[in-house]
Amino acid sequence: MKKINTASSLAKIDKAEKEVAKLTTFLKTTSGQKFVNNIHKERIDVLCKRYHLDYIVYTNLTTTMNVVNSVVNKLGLKPENNAREAVEKLTEQHHPQPKRLTLHTRRIIKDGKIERIKSEISKLNIKIDASRKLTHKELLNGYKAHKLDKWLVKNPEPIEQDSTGQLDAFYETEYEKWKNKLELIKVQIEDKIIYKYNPNLPLIVRYKSSEQSYVSKKLTSIPDKENTAKNINNLSDEDNIIKLAKAKVNEEKAKNPKLVAGYLRDHNNQFGRVIIPAA
Repeated sequence: MKKINTASSLAKIDKAEKEVAKLTTFLKTTSGQKFVNNIHKERIDVLCKRYHLDYIVYTNLTTTMNVVNSVVNKLGLKPENNAREAVEKLTEQHHPQPKRLTLHTRRIIKDGKIERIKSEISKLNIKIDASRKLTHKELLNGYKAHKLDKWLVKNPEPIEQDSTGQLDAFYETEYEKWKNKLELIKVQIEDKIIYKYNPNLPLIVRYKSSEQSYVSKKLTSIPDKENTAKNINNLSDEDNIIKLAKAKVNEEKAKNPKLVAGYLRDHNNQFGRVIIPAA
């Protein structure tokens, strides 16, 4: 069993009581009130050294702050009105931010045509604006761009002339091969992204509500993990997704005779195909 040094413990308690008594005497003075006014503005160790209170600066600053707060609360001291108002103003200040005045696009000449692309500042603003939640379409486009960038790092575009000025005799042939491979990779990347993140096709149906008005709603989703709907208007009636869509439309038609037609959209909601219910 560990022995307790009673004399040492009593000496520490006596020292702490003297330090608290000394701090209490100081806080009752005008300088003590100034010390209280600045507690919220500066680090406690810096403030104590300025007012020659080094005797209460401990290794753990939390202990120092607890000692000071206990004495301040016991004496009922508070920051003076001017200091309190300064704290309130500091917490209530709000500076509205100006609108971005940068251009979002810039023009480039590509294949003899002028195209508009996002400027570097615009791309940077999009990265900075992290509070804006991306739409599902923007997220998928970002995944596609990321995978394509990784492929381009490993398969850079052939150059016609190197840094030494030497011309590549097989540039046209190599560029044509690279371009064809790039188009193939784009299709493969899109298929993979759709398979993983967007495998369903929305099936919209339209009802006749009156003589000249119609109401549309989403009936269900048709699974299409193989991305066969990328050429949705070229699909035959024997394709699985068309068969399933027709079955859903016919089933809804049996329940609600006011149904006029269905509309099966592709993954990007850009194109679609009309589904006519069976008579």
